[in-house]
Amino acid sequence: MWSLDEDFRFEVLVPSIERGFRRVAGGALLHRLELLALRYGPSGIDALVGGNSGAAPVPALGLLRRQLFDLTSTPAPGVQTSERGRRLAAWLRRRDPYYDLTTDRGEELWMPLRAAWWRESGEWVWDEVVERLVLGLPVTRPALPSLDEMPPTAWGHLDVATVAGGNTVLLTPRVLRADAFVQIRWGSVRSRRGDTTWCINCRKSGAMIARASIPLLHDRAPRRGAPARETTVRDAVADALGVGLYETLGALGRADQEATSRGARRRLAAVIENLAAATAQLEAPETPFPPDPRSRLLAFLRDVAGALTGVQLEGIELGEASVR
Repeated sequence: MWSLDEDFRFEVLVPSIERGFRRVAGGALLHRLELLALRYGPSGIDALVGGNSGAAPVPALGLLRRQLFDLTSTPAPGVQTSERGRRLAAWLRRRDPYYDLTTDRGEELWMPLRAAWWRESGEWVWDEVVERLVLGLPVTRPALPSLDEMPPTAWGHLDVATVAGGNTVLLTPRVLRADAFVQIRWGSVRSRRGDTTWCINCRKSGAMIARASIPLLHDRAPRRGAPARETTVRDAVADALGVGLYETLGALGRADQEATSRGARRRLAAVIENLAAATAQLEAPETPFPPDPRSRLLAFLRDVAGALTGVQLEGIELGEASVR
């Protein structure tokens, strides 16, 4: 087996009444992965793609509004509800756990907070909450594998994969193809979502790629060096370029600069709209955020939104993917 990802651990996050989520050592996950390979490799499946738990794909701006909904719709961490189990179950059934760029599904997704899931002590620190949000790390909603139409285990029901992401496991060498990766370049920024373009192109050439629930823990470390605002803006642009590219590949069967530019602009506009909604939530007078952490987060969101609004995605170029 080969994996296209290097930033995962054999651990997993699972729902927890006390913490919302808890981290579980996953030695059994390696065994499940091996059994998946032994079961499905001989059946002609070339690769498995699945979600991840823990850190969301960078950038995590798309997760921000739903996390702020959790944080601002409760008087304070520790609020409990008799309907907690039902609401958590409703949330886990939702589609697209990575990005919140469409509609707000409202009260049924509310998730009361009792402890910080990422801390062993469970201690809740607002300054740390803001720090994690600024760095693109999850607070209330870790990215989890999609549970639609499959049980939440690596034994899960397989379906055809159209968009790759999270974890990608190759079972046969014929999909070890660097040429299947396609990227768009805009200035010094290269598009993300290379695993998705790889998935689309491999399937066009006859490869069988299936979706499986492989909830390995991604524990992505914050990027060092550049300021958080600069890194966030760059990653958001790279992600928009990648989305525009894979949508074009899926629709036209080929890369097209103009169609990719239109798709990237739509994606970036959706991110900016998402940031505006998050800012409005923080500005509401009933928000439980303490003044200083709230001011810091508001300043960051406005700064990022302003920078993204000024981005003009013109002059993009098809470029060779950087494959290590």
